[in-house]
Amino acid sequence: MNAIVTMKRTALIAAGLVLLMIAVFVATGIGQDALQAFKPPEQYTQTLLRDPATLRGVIGVDNAFILFYGTCFLLLGRELMNVGSNRALAMAGTALLMTTAVLDMVENLHFLSMIAMAQSSLAISAGEIALQVWESLLKFHASYLGLFLLGLVMPARTPALRLLAASLVYVQWPVGMLIYVGPESWTKPLIFVRLAFFLVGLLIIALTDWQKIVGSGARA
Repeated sequence: MNAIVTMKRTALIAAGLVLLMIAVFVATGIGQDALQAFKPPEQYTQTLLRDPATLRGVIGVDNAFILFYGTCFLLLGRELMNVGSNRALAMAGTALLMTTAVLDMVENLHFLSMIAMAQSSLAISAGEIALQVWESLLKFHASYLGLFLLGLVMPARTPALRLLAASLVYVQWPVGMLIYVGPESWTKPLIFVRLAFFLVGLLIIALTDWQKIVGSGARA
């Protein structure tokens, strides 16, 4: 299959999976975000046991999301180099996003193991929760840098790509960092902003005429 077609299709599927996770969270309040911040073991365990079946389902959807966004960004890095973007920045950004995908999978597998522990009435220690939070923070911050680097080399040939480049360089990383360093009251609204950013960004990648851009020989 043509690489550009695959990139666009994987971006579209990834966007659909983001929408599904948002819908599940709005309908049930179940999602991974509550597990990505430190809580005392008793409170963390209660969160794991609130609705384990739905939580495992959300993690399964997120595992599929990793598959599709990982493929999408790998192919996007290839196309950015094809249009003459700075090779070092494009390769570094792509490598960081591949690292993000691996860390995302590690995070999800850890969630699944802790759900099983909680359902077996095994104690989850503060140290293990701290490790899980560290995994989440490392994953997100690797993605912020990777997306920032891709934003620097994004070909600004259409209004949508200019919007994507600007959001990658000026919006996504401040929003992401404020989730963890800003007041707690900002956390949930900023998480929705981060999800909206991923949704819009993936849709722009899916709907852009990359054949035309690559064929034009445009440079970032």
